Amino acid sequence: MLLQEGLLSQHITVELIDDSSKFEWSAANIALAAFVKLKGIPWILAGKDPDQDLIIGLGRAGLYDPLTRQATQFIGFTACFSARGIFKFVSLADVADTREEYLNALRRVVVSSLEKAQQVGGNVMSLTLHMPKEMGQDEDAIIVEAAKSYANLREALGDDIDIAMHCTGQFDTRSAIGLCKAIEPIDPMWIEDPLTVRYSEAWLELKRSTRVPLLAGEKVELVEGFRPYLDNQVLAMIHPDVAYSGGITGCRKIADYAALTRTPMGMHSGPCSLIRFYASMHLGAAMQNFFKVENALGAFRGNKEKMAQGPEPVVRKSVFPVPEGPGLGLDLNEDWLRAHIASGDTWWG
Repeated sequence: MLLQEGLLSQHITVELIDDSSKFEWSAANIALAAFVKLKGIPWILAGKDPDQDLIIGLGRAGLYDPLTRQATQFIGFTACFSARGIFKFVSLADVADTREEYLNALRRVVVSSLEKAQQVGGNVMSLTLHMPKEMGQDEDAIIVEAAKSYANLREALGDDIDIAMHCTGQFDTRSAIGLCKAIEPIDPMWIEDPLTVRYSEAWLELKRSTRVPLLAGEKVELVEGFRPYLDNQVLAMIHPDVAYSGGITGCRKIADYAALTRTPMGMHSGPCSLIRFYASMHLGAAMQNFFKVENALGAFRGNKEKMAQGPEPVVRKSVFPVPEGPGLGLDLNEDWLRAHIASGDTWWG
C-alpha cells in the first residue's frame, strides 16, 4: 500500500503484524515517517527561529540475530529538520559488520551532515545535535571529534564575538572533561551545565581538569544549593533563575553570598516572558557582582516584546536600560496576551 503511493518504508512482515506489541510500536514510527514524506510537518520546536535554526537528529539501527539477540550489522544515520519541523535531508552511513567499522562510518556521516546543514540552511544561527537514543561513550567521542572540525569558529568570528557552549547536565565526568578539552582551542567564554545540577565532587574534578570557565545555576535553589559550588570555587560564574532559585529576595541573598568569594553572577531568564526578564534586570542593577542577563527579543523568542504596552523594549548592542516606573516598570498589553494565550487555557486576567 505504501509503495503504491510512492512511499518507501521499513519492511512489514506477517510476523510483525501478528505480534501486536511490536506492531503497535512500529506502526507509530511508520506513520510518522510516511507523514513527513508526504510533506507533513510533524512538530514545531517552541522558542526557535524557523529560518535560523536547524536540528540534526542522530540515530542508529542494527540487524539482530534472533537467537543470540546480538547485533550482526550496524548503521548510523542523521535526519535534518528546521525548527518548524520541515524536513531538509537524511544521510545514511555505510552498513558496518563490526563496531569499529560502524564508528568510522558514523564519524563520516556526522561531519558530512554538519557541512550539508550549512549549505541547505541559508542564514543558520543555531545548529542543534539531538540524540533521541542514549549513546555509548565511543559514540559520544565521535560527536566531540566532529565538533573539533568546527574549531575554526574563533577564526571566523574574530575576537569581538564571544563563544559559549550550552549543555543540559547530560554528561558524565569523563565525557565532560573530554568535551572541555575539545573546545579549549576556541577560548570559549564558558561551558554551561556540563554535569548534573546537583553538586558532587565531579564538579571539582572537572574544574581541576580544564581551563574552560564553568557556569551553572539555572535550576539550583536558594543559597544552600549554591553554597557548595561557591565554597569549593568550582564555578567561574553562577547563573540563578529568579523563577527557580528563590525569587527576587532569594536571588539577592545568593548574590550577596557569591560576592564573598568575588564570584560574578548573571541571571538566567531564557525563553521567558517580559515579566521575568524585567525582574532579572532590576536584580542585576542591585548587585555589585552582576555581569549579564541571558535573554533575547525578536522572532527568536516569539516577539515577546509585544506584550509590553506602549513602546516596545529594545536591546541595542547587548545593552538594555533598567526599566523605569512602578513595580517592575512593565505595563502589560492585555490584547496581545489574549491573542497569544496557550490553546486550552482560560484567560487569567
